Amino acid sequence: MKTGYKVILVIQEGEAKQKIAELLKREAPGFDLDFLSAELEFFKILEKRTCDVVIMEFSILENSIRSLNDFLHNCPFDLPVILLSLNGQMALSIQNHPGIDSFIIFPDSLEKLPEIILTAISKRHSKSLQRTNPDKEKLTDGISRSKQELNFLFEISTSACRFSDFRSTMQSLFKKMLSQFPFYGVVLWMIDSNSNHFGIKYYEGLTDSLKSFLSGPLISDFVMDGIRNSGKSFFIQIETDSLFYSPPILDAGIKSMYFCPLMIDKQVIGALQFLSLSSKNLASEKENFFELSVLHLSGAIENILFVEKLSEQANRFRESDTNYRALLENAGDSIFIIQHKNIVFINKAGIDLLAYPVEEILGKPFLNFVVPENIEKAEIIQQRQLNYQDVPNFELKLLNKTGEEIVIDLKGAVVEYRGQPAYQFIGRDITQHKKIQRRLHQSEKLASLGQLISGIAHELNNPLTSMLGFSELLMDNVELQPKFQRYLQVINHQSTRAKNIVQNLLAFARQHPAEKISVNLKDMINDTIKLRQYELQVNNITIETYFDDVIPEILADPNQLQEVFLNLLVNAEQAILSERNSGMIRIVCQWNQQLEPVDILFIDNGPGISPEIKDKIFRPFITTKPVGKGTGLGLSISHGIIKEHGGSITLKETNGNGACFLIQLPVLKTEDAKREPESYPERVIDPVICLGSKSILLIDDEEAILEILSEILELQGHRVTAVRNAMNALNYISKDTFDLILCDIKMPGMNGKQFYREVKNIDFLLAQRIIFTTGDTMGSETQDFLRNTKNRYIGKPFRIEELLSLIQEFFLENGECKVQNHSS
Repeated sequence: MKTGYKVILVIQEGEAKQKIAELLKREAPGFDLDFLSAELEFFKILEKRTCDVVIMEFSILENSIRSLNDFLHNCPFDLPVILLSLNGQMALSIQNHPGIDSFIIFPDSLEKLPEIILTAISKRHSKSLQRTNPDKEKLTDGISRSKQELNFLFEISTSACRFSDFRSTMQSLFKKMLSQFPFYGVVLWMIDSNSNHFGIKYYEGLTDSLKSFLSGPLISDFVMDGIRNSGKSFFIQIETDSLFYSPPILDAGIKSMYFCPLMIDKQVIGALQFLSLSSKNLASEKENFFELSVLHLSGAIENILFVEKLSEQANRFRESDTNYRALLENAGDSIFIIQHKNIVFINKAGIDLLAYPVEEILGKPFLNFVVPENIEKAEIIQQRQLNYQDVPNFELKLLNKTGEEIVIDLKGAVVEYRGQPAYQFIGRDITQHKKIQRRLHQSEKLASLGQLISGIAHELNNPLTSMLGFSELLMDNVELQPKFQRYLQVINHQSTRAKNIVQNLLAFARQHPAEKISVNLKDMINDTIKLRQYELQVNNITIETYFDDVIPEILADPNQLQEVFLNLLVNAEQAILSERNSGMIRIVCQWNQQLEPVDILFIDNGPGISPEIKDKIFRPFITTKPVGKGTGLGLSISHGIIKEHGGSITLKETNGNGACFLIQLPVLKTEDAKREPESYPERVIDPVICLGSKSILLIDDEEAILEILSEILELQGHRVTAVRNAMNALNYISKDTFDLILCDIKMPGMNGKQFYREVKNIDFLLAQRIIFTTGDTMGSETQDFLRNTKNRYIGKPFRIEELLSLIQEFFLENGECKVQNHSS
């Protein structure tokens, strides 16, 4: 094929260029081919010589319609342009674009290229022949004008694609309209969704006064009636319209207006108002093009409004997302979002809870942080919620970086995270709450146990009283064989031992309200040691005590103080046994008169306190014991008790192993302090000659006690009346006179306290002659009662000698007996 035509190919290096070159050299060797790689090179060549046809690769124009329009605008109007596309879909979308003679898709239609080139050149020659007539210049102007109008319409239609914000986009759009058509200004009216009335949405070219005038309700109603009701465009001249014939319009030189509706899906959504300085209808001069422009403008505004709505929604979503994230991040509860079993989000509270750096948490399986025994539970719950089954709040144990177990109360829900379903946990740390609950439960158990022990101890004291009494009576029988005497001594000794054990149990088990009285520290420490004497002995732990010669009494609650001493003693005992099978505990009580506080030291030779917890040993829930062996509250409670007493408790440094706790308690004036009811010292019976036998009333619900007391007192020559309840005793009082009443405090029906009040109402002096017996001298209510009445009392179980001594002292104080002179 011999042609000699000049063909320029603007194409990038690659397979397409190589294939096209081979094809044209083979099928059209007469073509004069030039291969260029840039648009700019092509226009430089055109300045020097002509070209018959150009083949332009669309990708060099950045696959952009705008760039294509610019390229066509700069090409000679009669130069055939063949567009080459490596993308079939892209080529199909522009196949009817004005200014393109043809297009080829590589490689599908490559074989047709020589024919397409010749066809394009042939069309060019035909057009050249047509342009030889006198209308050539007019035709050229028409084509150029058509290209400009097409470019304008294209710019209008694609304005929404360049949306930045509504105001700037509309400004650009309206300025283009005003540059294309000789109007003074343009106004966009839109229907307000709330009021359903027209209002000015945007304007261009208006003065403020003109805008204010047009915004009035009359104009708004006019536009609404004229546009929405008819749905058609209309033209008005100012001089013939009284509504618009006003100073703001006349001052601006406005002589006519053109209104046209904005419609979406055949529904009026607004209107365009064009203001002109001419009385002519400028829209009619370019009627087709103007109507086409308004149509494109309406579509562009629709798209802009849609894009604006999307932009507002996106902004609200971003704002909502930002607020939601801030809410999550700053929430007091821990929040985890889990996707595909891995943690994809965790807030600050969750990071603090686990004590890991965030990079060691994100992307890791949530189950990595769950204690082994809770993993199956966590998996079941996750699966149930992913199946949208309702799951109530549940508890889970997690492990933080230090290995500490954390109990959290969790609520889960299925959420969407980054477009995919995920599982959200909201957890509240209830570790401390659980520990407090366990402590409270333990305290309640101890309180219940204390009440049980108190009841048992009280019941034991009654038979112990009989055992001690009858064994002592039998021991006085000289006719018994020695071995029986020995048996009785064993019974008496073991009964006395049981008595001491019961008293210690009562002292410890009683729950006392805080009440400070004068306390002897030496007695308090020794009494506390007695409570643990048996355990210390069987565990081969030796107790050493040291007391200064002078230890002042202090003002304290004896029950609270004993709790502190007992806690330190048990802690030392358990610490020693955790390391060895024997040990030593040393308790030192000393007082330097120049320094006011009394010092009490508890020293053991156990393993001591680890440095990691020395500084926090008195904090709640800090313990050195294995899980389940302690609550971690003992030292914290002890610290609070000592502090409430105005003292201090500290952990002292030791040279070797072991621990040393120092308690310092202030020495206070105790003249006004409450004292325990006076307990009368044990003594032997003085040789006494009673002034005749005494009439004594015995009241006790235990038959055995009445029997032993009656036997003892009758052997002393007294007349005894024994009754088993207080109501019967009141009957005897009304009929007889008694020198002394021995009354138990705790009895069914009317108890000893009630009996005392009844007697006091009947005979005040007789009420002073009551000596109380009780199996519970440690009870706070009993102590208060005895302290208030100031009557003598004796605690069960008691020895015969103690009872007789107390009775003799009573009659001696009342001058009803005299002491026999031993020298006579």
